[in-house]
Amino acid sequence: MRIKIYDSKQLGNKMWYLGSGNLYEYLSHLRPDFFMYKIQRRLVSNRYLDGIYQTIEQGEPIPPLTLISTQPLNVDNGCADIDLQSIDILDGLQRTYRLWVIYKISLMCIQIEEKDHHSLLDKIKAEDPDLLELDFINLKFLKKMMEPKGKGLFIDDLISKMNAFETTFTIWAGLTEDEVVKKMLILNAGQKPVSATHQCELIFMRFFDAHELQIDTNKIKLYREKDDQFDRVKKGNRTEGEYLFTSMVISLLSYIYKKPMRVSIEKIIQWDNENYFASDEMLSFFNKQYLTKFVESVYETDCGVCKVKQSRTSLFPEEEMRSWFGKDTTMSGIFAALGEMNTEPSTFAKAIGGIDFKLNSFEQEYRSLSSVRINVGNEVRKAVYKYTKGQLSGKPISWAQAFGNNSGEYVKGEPLF
Repeated sequence: MRIKIYDSKQLGNKMWYLGSGNLYEYLSHLRPDFFMYKIQRRLVSNRYLDGIYQTIEQGEPIPPLTLISTQPLNVDNGCADIDLQSIDILDGLQRTYRLWVIYKISLMCIQIEEKDHHSLLDKIKAEDPDLLELDFINLKFLKKMMEPKGKGLFIDDLISKMNAFETTFTIWAGLTEDEVVKKMLILNAGQKPVSATHQCELIFMRFFDAHELQIDTNKIKLYREKDDQFDRVKKGNRTEGEYLFTSMVISLLSYIYKKPMRVSIEKIIQWDNENYFASDEMLSFFNKQYLTKFVESVYETDCGVCKVKQSRTSLFPEEEMRSWFGKDTTMSGIFAALGEMNTEPSTFAKAIGGIDFKLNSFEQEYRSLSSVRINVGNEVRKAVYKYTKGQLSGKPISWAQAFGNNSGEYVKGEPLF
């Protein structure tokens, strides 16, 4: 894609560019999985963004799109060619995706013989049903797109206007992984607060999209909310190596902070709060070497704990042990205890492998909890943390003590970060 460059600045080892380019060319050259980067927000319903095509129809400008490139641009006579196959979207994913969906639908519209919205819907369902994920792609919208306008259809006119539309781009080149995350947080500062889980997903997703983590993806799979297998794994029906993405994130956070964590609207990376890690210290955990080691160590621990011989009084089928270990309440408690004991990831499996978790006793105490009086999830995290810490420290306690003695480090029912 060719863009006009209006301004540029070199800032240390990175470059910043301000330019503009053709909207249709931009949409048509995006790689098919561009939206998998998802560093801003996952694709969400937003009725205001759904109407962005009306802005294009009226010829009004849209906010600049912020892109990141791995290499500086080669600017010649005020223009530069950018390879959108190697570009990621730092800000503007929601706008881009909605316009890209319309572009994709326009291509299908050309292919159908019967120019009506029902035929178009059937075409979409047959060839790319994921395009129907967003609420605004419905029969009403498709009927609007198929309405006659001028010498063709409404969608033809809209695509023609996309062809004539110039949009503004801000492009960063040469950003480090840490700088990408910080830029994202700054761009989101005036929007809805970013959840703790989402912030960590950003870091994980960047590594996975770049295929930088050296893990065996045939053995280790992290499922996000939109994945087909998400509900199955969430219900505990999983094999070793299958985890919810959030569970892996929470395990890492629990290990780092040495206390059980959960999904929360609280920001984890807070540069000016001395009670938390400074951002640079936090990001020191989020490099491909450390993450690879951590994820592999979780997998090894998973394999070990699901096969360890439990005591005669707490004999559980392996699949039930596997289901229990995969819950984020369990994982947050176990890895918080490992963090508290300063256990290195390479020795996770050995440290946890010898523990008798006595799940019969756990289940008995768990069933006695009342969700009316307390936050059950918090209580389970704390209990697993205490029980595991006791085993690791050589001062074992019973599950009754882990659930019943909530004085000291935690106050019963207090919110976890």
